[in-house]
Amino acid sequence: MKSIIRTSALAFAFGLATILTINANDLNNPNTAQTIKVGMYQTMNTSTLNLMIVKNNLKCANVVLKDARGNVLTHEFVSKKFENYRINYDLSALEDGKYFIEIKGENEKIVKEVNLTSKSQDNVNAQSRVITLE
Repeated sequence: MKSIIRTSALAFAFGLATILTINANDLNNPNTAQTIKVGMYQTMNTSTLNLMIVKNNLKCANVVLKDARGNVLTHEFVSKKFENYRINYDLSALEDGKYFIEIKGENEKIVKEVNLTSKSQDNVNAQSRVITLE
């Protein structure tokens, strides 16, 4: 009876060690673990776009704002000392249309689409800006 319990305990311990090793390797593999997380939102009643980046175990990143033709409008380098980084874009000077924000890490690239449209308000001779994030 004692040998059955000992054998079962050893089998459980080896099985658990194997599972923990496999999960640790998956987390360290850049192809399976996401190293960049991105959040975006518009500041209410403005043309300001706020971008937040969280780098997990990543040395550096590049953030590029492009128009629909691929022309680079801004380029930002995020050094390795920043794990969390925020960028505010004032989009009021840009024309209506599609824009893309590319965040590039060592082995990862995230592309976010931003659509700008202007709405005219009937009761006031002013325009409001709508920013659609995808």
